[in-house]
Amino acid sequence: MTHNEVVQLVSNWFKQKSDVEIVTRFAYHFPMPDIQVKYLNGTLAQIECKASNLNRREYLTGLGQAIAFCRHSDKSYLALPRKELELMEKWLWTNFI
Repeated sequence: MTHNEVVQLVSNWFKQKSDVEIVTRFAYHFPMPDIQVKYLNGTLAQIECKASNLNRREYLTGLGQAIAFCRHSDKSYLALPRKELELMEKWLWTNFI
């Protein structure tokens, strides 16, 4: 799955949620997430997306980016394809991302 495919899939998933006001593919400040979601209640979520078949370092970098988003949003997510999540879960799984 390419980066753009992951971004599109995740964007579409958020757009289908009834409590989401707007889904954008960018933000206006650093760090810049792949997707920014604004909920009807004003909550802001930022998402970093990673493609398939990257090296482990890229997924750990994605986790670092998602952690950085915590400074600018109420929720932060790291989105990656299921196969990569299953391979990397023991290194990526935290209870705040």
